[in-house]
Amino acid sequence: GVVRRKAGPDGSTTQGVGLFMSGTKNPSLRWMEFSGFQNAALVGRNVAGFSIADSSILDAGTSVGLREGPVVFGVPGPAGVNGATGNVVFRNTSITGGVEDNVMFFNQSGALDLVFDRTTPTPGDCTIGSNSATTGGRGLMVQMEGTATAAVTIAQCRFRNNRTTALQVTASDDADVSLLVTGSPTDTSQTSEFIHSQQGDTGILLTNAGNADLTATIENSYLVGFPAAAIRFGQATGNASDQSALHVRLVHNYIETPSYATEASVVARLSSTVGVTSVSRLLIADNIGTGGIIQSGLPPTVVVSAQDAGTLPLVDVTYENNHTDMNESAVGSGVRGPVGVVIQASAGSLCANVKSNISHWYPLVEPQGGGIRIEQAGSATMALERGQGQLTDPASSILSAANPPPSTTTMVTEALGNIAIVENGTCLLPLEQ
Repeated sequence: GVVRRKAGPDGSTTQGVGLFMSGTKNPSLRWMEFSGFQNAALVGRNVAGFSIADSSILDAGTSVGLREGPVVFGVPGPAGVNGATGNVVFRNTSITGGVEDNVMFFNQSGALDLVFDRTTPTPGDCTIGSNSATTGGRGLMVQMEGTATAAVTIAQCRFRNNRTTALQVTASDDADVSLLVTGSPTDTSQTSEFIHSQQGDTGILLTNAGNADLTATIENSYLVGFPAAAIRFGQATGNASDQSALHVRLVHNYIETPSYATEASVVARLSSTVGVTSVSRLLIADNIGTGGIIQSGLPPTVVVSAQDAGTLPLVDVTYENNHTDMNESAVGSGVRGPVGVVIQASAGSLCANVKSNISHWYPLVEPQGGGIRIEQAGSATMALERGQGQLTDPASSILSAANPPPSTTTMVTEALGNIAIVENGTCLLPLEQ
């Protein structure tokens, strides 16, 4: 079926909309085209279950700031309305052309199981991308508030040319959200892709606040071309209680950042409510395929930091078996800084397990560079697992021994500040999905 070209005043649910669902139970759509709406293509309020497959949704919305777009489920805020609960599936469906965000999901209560996936061999069959070049926002926005819970799965889908952020997931108040972004570990045509070619700022943005829990795994995915971070995550600045938890796993990904990048490829900024301890556990591991993480801009490749004054984040970081390159376009010019990976704390407490990593300038004819730095400053406490060393060894020796440079280059390792050496297994790993 085809539903096209509906006009109507802003805010209307009966005009300018393709399909409005309120209190609907398990609607199911297949082989549909929705296109050309002044307000929205699909609108949901208190929908109990939903599925759409083998379809396209495009070109919706004319006004920014009014939650107009191709897919709009729910209304955010304390007086908001749940979008959908139960099982919600977008399968082999292309969603493009939003005036602002392409897909929005908001809930304040209930449980949502949200899936975007592809079951065909054609990568473009699951696509979220190419919103307005002047007013476009995010590709997919999932915002859980109040007591809402959500399990979000994105499998083998393509995010292209979303003007601000490709995928944004937030959990606030007492919400609980888990996210899995996944693809095939062996077949590059079956990966999840986040690509900036004509436009885009950030690839994936993950945030929790208040008492909310956020657990995320991003694996077997490609993230290419974002001038800001390809992956950015952390608590809302100064707003995360001792009841909150952030668990993030980044494994088996390929990330490439352009020469005009303004931030690191991977950025973790950990915070808490002032005077309160919040929990963060991070695993960044085995990002080595086809080059691993490649940074062509001036910033470092990976930055993990806890630095907001007065905050007390409790952070555990395992950074293991990653390959990061700092591209040096003018060989011998030395315009790149010596450090590719930075793990630092000037607030709270951070435990680090850093081993079996390579970080260097590329091409390898550069005499040295890339490098790994761990740094304690201010009132923060920092610990480093001993690896093959002894508890009495200095942190600089342990870091160097645990991350030997490749034979073709010299890799700088630095351990700055007052860093305690702790037994292996001290730093905790994040929860799995």
